[in-house]
Amino acid sequence: MRIGLAIQRASSMDTTWSTPYIAAALLRAGHHLWVFERGSEEVQVSGRITARAFHFPPGPITAAELLTALHSRTATRVLVRLQELDVLLLRRAPIDWALLGMATRLEQDGVQVVNRPIGLLAVTDKRWLASLPDVPKPATLVTRSSGQAQLFYESASGEVIMKPARGSGGRGVHLLQPGRPERFIQAFLALTRNQQAVTLQYYVPEAEQGESRVLWMDGRVLGGYLRHRSAGEFRHNLKQGGTPGPLELSSQQMHAIDRLTPHLRAAGITFAGLDLLGPYVLEANVLNPGGVYHTDRIHEVDTAQSVVRHLEAMTSTSP
Repeated sequence: MRIGLAIQRASSMDTTWSTPYIAAALLRAGHHLWVFERGSEEVQVSGRITARAFHFPPGPITAAELLTALHSRTATRVLVRLQELDVLLLRRAPIDWALLGMATRLEQDGVQVVNRPIGLLAVTDKRWLASLPDVPKPATLVTRSSGQAQLFYESASGEVIMKPARGSGGRGVHLLQPGRPERFIQAFLALTRNQQAVTLQYYVPEAEQGESRVLWMDGRVLGGYLRHRSAGEFRHNLKQGGTPGPLELSSQQMHAIDRLTPHLRAAGITFAGLDLLGPYVLEANVLNPGGVYHTDRIHEVDTAQSVVRHLEAMTSTSP
């Protein structure tokens, strides 16, 4: 296969990121890979969509070796016609509206895009998950109304989580204690200053046991790990000091994933990182889902190879 990989910037990736492991596995499986950064896409006078990309031919390579070639910018750089790709993997966060528009156009020319742009637009907004009544999740409100948000906060018997309707990595997340209206107002104003909606959820007691990151692909669980928050921190995100550990999914968690799966598929999502607390789904991360490195290191598996096999199966059965 001829595969394009859209990333934010090569210098930001390190050896714990999933992207270089997936890329290296694709090359070892015999596929050609073009890696291009934000801002390198162009539309030529002819109407062709191109990108100035680092080209990696098939062959034995490790994730570390691939990262070295990208960081040093010694990999061969060429102009690639994106309409000639078989698959375009979107691994760019935060959301890039220009890339989504371009990827939509490439879909019309027959390129298989993972994940589909229309699905990314929907699922990256927390209103999407909140609107699914059959998926187990904490009591959730997504709103821009200060009145509705305050009523939700005051109705809670315990703590409330407030976070942006779009966001990741634990940024902008607040833990609100009951009976602290001034703290609620402060957090609400901070998150809505740019006319954005906020998500409020009842705090889940199961958070004490850790948060599960599950790698999901085309209806199957590929693996995952359990994130434990650091001392004095309520967020489990690794970027906020969380530590990874072994994961064993419960029957309730598998039930929640089974409930979510048809919705992800209907939205055009192929690869996702699902966050669960106890029996509840908290988030579906679809822009740049991570977890391959920690899953493989902790459980001694090869998740990147599983991702490649799924991609191969998808393209072999696509019309």
